[in-house]
Amino acid sequence: MTILIHGSDVVESRKELLKLKSSYTNQGFRVESFVATKENVDQIKISLLTSSMFAQKNAYFVELDKSTISTINPKSAPEQNVAVFWIEGKIPANSSFLKSLKNINGTILTFEEKRDAKIFKLADFVCQKNSSLALSLLEELLQNQTAGYEILGVLIFQFRNVLGVKLKADFVKKEHPFVLKKSVVFAGNFKEEELLEIYKKLAEADVKIKTGQGNENLVLTELIHYIVRK
Repeated sequence: MTILIHGSDVVESRKELLKLKSSYTNQGFRVESFVATKENVDQIKISLLTSSMFAQKNAYFVELDKSTISTINPKSAPEQNVAVFWIEGKIPANSSFLKSLKNINGTILTFEEKRDAKIFKLADFVCQKNSSLALSLLEELLQNQTAGYEILGVLIFQFRNVLGVKLKADFVKKEHPFVLKKSVVFAGNFKEEELLEIYKKLAEADVKIKTGQGNENLVLTELIHYIVRK
């Protein structure tokens, strides 16, 4: 059996990888993991096609990236073996790797990022002051009919927590540890007075979008430009 795990939702695809490792370990398979490099790719190929003379069941987990995926052509593994390939991100539909996998009736597990997750990623890019990635993702979200008020709501939530960290407010301590950890990191990118100004701009943008006083794309684009320049 040959399995591919990929997709834009790297967190969930990674969870599936770990889940499968645990599952095959519990089933009595001998589990071996590789991070593919140009130096070890030949050894990986040999391992994937080697069958055990003692009928040992083997599960091979191979982590690939864009530089190594072209060096491996998935083939049918021996009957008692399982080969699981994981790559960070989504493989293009015209990929030779994907075509080869389909030819041997391999299993393809695709994890697409949900819209809400993308909005939070946009907020992260803004807090990191990465304007190019933030604006690119904003364009994608708006093209996919994501409402401007949804995007703005997440930005307000994010900066509320960042400001809360800066002010050492009690409310932020009640947030999920993951949210709090991110907020502490992002707080280091802004001065207190900058965060107060940003929060004011967020409130102004909220009024504009909810009352139809401006084009959503323009309002959000100008807002992001304002924040990342702080």
